[in-house]
Amino acid sequence: MRAKLITRYSSLSIPAFLNRLNTIAACAKDTTYFPANRPAGVATAAMLAKMASQYAAACVAAESGDKTAIAARNALRKQIEALHKALAHYYEMLANGNLEALQSTGFDLQRQPVKSEVHAPPAAPVGMKVTRGGAGTAIVHASKDKNASHYKAQVTTGDTLVDTNWGGTVECDNCDRIVLTGLTHATRYCIRLAAFGKGGWGPCTVSTPIVIE
Repeated sequence: MRAKLITRYSSLSIPAFLNRLNTIAACAKDTTYFPANRPAGVATAAMLAKMASQYAAACVAAESGDKTAIAARNALRKQIEALHKALAHYYEMLANGNLEALQSTGFDLQRQPVKSEVHAPPAAPVGMKVTRGGAGTAIVHASKDKNASHYKAQVTTGDTLVDTNWGGTVECDNCDRIVLTGLTHATRYCIRLAAFGKGGWGPCTVSTPIVIE
């Protein structure tokens, strides 16, 4: 998305608007990026300076509270805003995305939307294997996931579909060798393994039952 110049001045107070006019008029004298000669309908530096001066005078006249003077000041502001929109469009076309050129105009640049990074959690671990270790011990192995920062292994002797049945949690930075201890001899266990990444915890891989020695 190309950078755009801000030409909506509704939030600017009268002093801030006048300051913006003077800044844009002064910057228009710089011909580094934009030629002094402008096509019809596009304000030159001299025209911009004249309009700024006229608006300043209109603001002074309106300070008395005279309704006619206030209306004239407001009408001139709308005229200037339309002139600035045409000028900004001209600048944007010639700049063709050149930020330095656009920044030299005196206009503010619209902030580009920042795309938020959405991270998906890691996939369920693959290549999971469970082997018996020493007494009351099981060892879990799985293939490393580049999107994972650490892993969590849990055991159950009950229904694997009931989340509250799982316990004995062991977390490790690596998944090549996760040792689960304190298991009961001659008991049938299922073991599940999940990976954690920037998107949170991913789904689990559940092992086939294993009887602990």
